[in-house]
Amino acid sequence: AIGRVLKRTNELLEMPDSDLYQGIEEHFSTLIAKVTGERYTGISGWNAIPDAVRRPDGVEIGYSYLSAGTKDVFSICLRLAIAEYYTRESTGFLLMDNPLVDLDPERQRVVADLIQERSGRMQLLVFTCHPSHADLYPRAHRVDLHQRSTSI
Repeated sequence: AIGRVLKRTNELLEMPDSDLYQGIEEHFSTLIAKVTGERYTGISGWNAIPDAVRRPDGVEIGYSYLSAGTKDVFSICLRLAIAEYYTRESTGFLLMDNPLVDLDPERQRVVADLIQERSGRMQLLVFTCHPSHADLYPRAHRVDLHQRSTSI
């Protein structure tokens, strides 16, 4: 396993910077379009992370000008895009801690659907202290820690 990680790391280091982020950029654009209902359909100013999102009419909105809810969605889409890109040729997993906590109810449903959709490609472990958020993942294997014995 360490040999495979070292080999892949060396391959990534040999890639030009523009190629390094291209796959992530494509995944991110697809995800942000889906989550925002095509309100944003692309990104620009990619420099390790996107600087702006692009509307269908070509107008670019800088990250600092996005609403708090859109920034949260942006962050979730970026994490999913990176995870998908780096696990595309192998199996992998992603841990998410309360990804829906700061989203309004409509965004919670859309993002939960997106997260659950990805569970067919990688193992996802989603932690939450909100039962209503856990209910948004109907196909998930749910473990309720409050109903478990704490004795050893």
